[in-house]
Amino acid sequence: MEDSPKENLENLKARVRKLEKPNRSSPVSGRIAWPLTWAGLLFIVIHFFSPGGAYALLVFGSILLCAGIFFLVVHFTSAKSEEIEAEDKAKRIRERSGSKRCIYLEGKIPDGKGTIGRCRLYEFDMVEHPYCLYCREYTTGKGSPRV
Repeated sequence: MEDSPKENLENLKARVRKLEKPNRSSPVSGRIAWPLTWAGLLFIVIHFFSPGGAYALLVFGSILLCAGIFFLVVHFTSAKSEEIEAEDKAKRIRERSGSKRCIYLEGKIPDGKGTIGRCRLYEFDMVEHPYCLYCREYTTGKGSPRV
């Protein structure tokens, strides 16, 4: 074969693993947001029912409530970002299964869910990841690519 890989197979797999790994901005934020919010509200309510107005409870409750709201915003922003990334990846898979695809791919576009393609350049089956998304050379010819 006249073509030679631009990177070795292990580097390709490492790069793909990194690209396929979900980018969670803060996985802890979803676990601690609600408890902080509820604890803050609890301390604020206790402040209003305590005799003499324990302002330390109000300040502490307000800090917890603000922290909880902040982590809720981070959690929902992160979830939306992950959703957008997943939609973008699905769009690229659809796009590259038709008009634009890796010139070394044989068979269907692998989707990581059972569809398997074969890479002629590295001589391996793409089972786990849609490596064709991260190919460095694409063909954009009309009609269906050689399979």
